[in-house]
Amino acid sequence: MGWSGRLSQRERRSAGEFYPIVHLVKQIDEDRNVYDLTRAFIEEALFFCGRANSVTSVESNPVAQRPSAIAGQSDDRFLWAVPLLALCSVITLTSITYLDRVSGVWLILAFVLFVPVVSLAVLVGGMGILALVSRRFKRAAALLLAPLIVAAPFIFPITSLEYRMLDLLRLCLNKRYYNAVVEKLPAAERASKVMFFDWGVTEFMLAATEYSLVYDESGEIALPDEERSQAWNDRVYPQEHWDVNHCVTSARHLAGHYYSAEIRCSY
Repeated sequence: MGWSGRLSQRERRSAGEFYPIVHLVKQIDEDRNVYDLTRAFIEEALFFCGRANSVTSVESNPVAQRPSAIAGQSDDRFLWAVPLLALCSVITLTSITYLDRVSGVWLILAFVLFVPVVSLAVLVGGMGILALVSRRFKRAAALLLAPLIVAAPFIFPITSLEYRMLDLLRLCLNKRYYNAVVEKLPAAERASKVMFFDWGVTEFMLAATEYSLVYDESGEIALPDEERSQAWNDRVYPQEHWDVNHCVTSARHLAGHYYSAEIRCSY
């Protein structure tokens, strides 16, 4: 407002017209400084109106709506949830397959889950290839890692390692019971006796595989069949009703004198 405006307000005041005259509205801020409320309101209104006009111009301009190279790069991020979901799926399928030793129903459930997991892995792999073509390398790495995790048990020999971890977990959860059974035997008998605890069985056609937790202080259960002593075979095979000509045993050490054993018999 220039000098003529101020002169006009003086003329209004002389004429007794006070409504168009701007009055100073004094306020005190949080720092105890005096400011003009009207001037502060005008400055804030101009600021926000300017921002609104800039947003409107962007929305009305299609060129401005196109993502820039920087925006495309910000969208390229590693999606941690995708490989973690694939890992959880593999762990779940492995655990359900392991429980087939307890009941055959678990194997049916594993097959039902296996089909959608593999289908989803193929779909995610295709999305990873598209992300790779569009040069979003971080996203592509996450999407391509997921099907690799799902396929890992079929490509690399890690299933036995997964089963061993589950065996260790099963032993830890029930070790107090097994120790109580073993400690009931005298020390001399415990040193010469091989104790078997039933851990389930799987059958396929004319072959069956029995799973057992074995307590063996001699440790011969972990040796190949041809390396075990004849005395051990003569003591254990009749005890467990195994046919030496049709049954093959293998075992892996878990903890202490406990072993996880597989007895495969064909008839």
